[in-house]
Amino acid sequence: MSTIRKVIEDVYMWDMAPVSPDGDRLVARLQEELPFEVRSFASGTEKNGWGIPNSWHYGKAEIRKDGKLIYDGRAHPLGVAGYSPSVHKTVQLEELKEHLVYSNEWPEDLVFHCTHFFRPLEREWGFSVPKVLFDALEEGDYEVIIEAVEQPGHLRALEFTLPGSSDQEVFFHAHSCHPGQANDDLSGVACGIELFKRLAKRSDRKLTYTLLVSPELFGSFFWLDSLPKDRVAKLKYGVMLKSVGNDAPMKLQLSYPGDTEIDLAGRNALRSVQGEFVEGPFRRVYGNDETIFEAPGYEIPTISLTRYPFPEYHTSRDVPEIMPHARLEETVTILERLCQSLDHNHRLQRHFEGLLGLSHPRYDLYQRYYNPAERDSPGRGAQYDWHYLMIDMFRDLDGQIGLLEIAERHKLPFDKVLDYFTKFRDTGAISFVD
Repeated sequence: MSTIRKVIEDVYMWDMAPVSPDGDRLVARLQEELPFEVRSFASGTEKNGWGIPNSWHYGKAEIRKDGKLIYDGRAHPLGVAGYSPSVHKTVQLEELKEHLVYSNEWPEDLVFHCTHFFRPLEREWGFSVPKVLFDALEEGDYEVIIEAVEQPGHLRALEFTLPGSSDQEVFFHAHSCHPGQANDDLSGVACGIELFKRLAKRSDRKLTYTLLVSPELFGSFFWLDSLPKDRVAKLKYGVMLKSVGNDAPMKLQLSYPGDTEIDLAGRNALRSVQGEFVEGPFRRVYGNDETIFEAPGYEIPTISLTRYPFPEYHTSRDVPEIMPHARLEETVTILERLCQSLDHNHRLQRHFEGLLGLSHPRYDLYQRYYNPAERDSPGRGAQYDWHYLMIDMFRDLDGQIGLLEIAERHKLPFDKVLDYFTKFRDTGAISFVD
């Protein structure tokens, strides 16, 4: 994980935007980690009211009073409103304040002014400033200068695919367009890269996995639109990785249907690694690109994993230091568990009639239950889940029910349930159906 953390530290202070020179630099840096394929979409490309903006960055960005520099927007990537046009004029205090944004919660820090990223027709010049500076401004003339550089460019979407034995595809998405922020969402990028390095070492991949890194919304929309229809038909599920590094429990946002295999996989992975967790319905926990993938004509069940909200969200306080190593590692472990359950979610077919004696040596499948005659017998609560699994499972061996559904019904870790039914299969009494 240290290499990936280094990536975050290297790039989070770059002046990234949906299309920007530093966005292009990020592509090159991430290709040092994985051999991403780059899909490029030219500025001006439009569909359904979505349009790819020009490449944008800025040079000088200053506020002066009486010839004295009182604010330098170049001091931090959040210092200028995203996609601000150029301006060089003298204004009165009242007009200046109309073009300044700040954080009430963090008065000495900056807030991310990203409105113009997604509403380019509303563009106007602006700065993000500390509230303490805003409050200290006095009446008088102010010279404002923003030297914006805007020209046609290309939006870059990165994809890296690991083929499995099946061409059914699961994609993971993280966005790459937030300047001066580490957790949102370079943590998702970093953890996604680490996951795929680990998946590449596995020889038991059933599904095909893709990591997509692209600017928020724009990238997902045009990437999906560019795919051949036969590939789109194979996109089985999506997983959003959004702000997954901060020191808070992971949350699960369900897909639009809310009851699909990927929803079960998300639940089980979180419960197995984290224990208790919070979940919410579609778009009610952390809204992001899932709306692109679940849109009409695609309808790809897509869940989100996030540690949102966090106090530093969309401010200059979103730095690598708010992301403990243990949380980043935990995120990747959750993702590994999720992939394991998808790859091994076998359906179960019985080859017998009647009830089996699970404790017989021929099977040796009985999970020890409470025995009051033994002083060291496990407590009732610890064994109830396995007890009821053993009672219920015989009706589930019909070739229709998958291991994930069984694991979630009994709130048991998928890997333990897989081990149990693998042993059951090895007796010859059942078989796995894929």
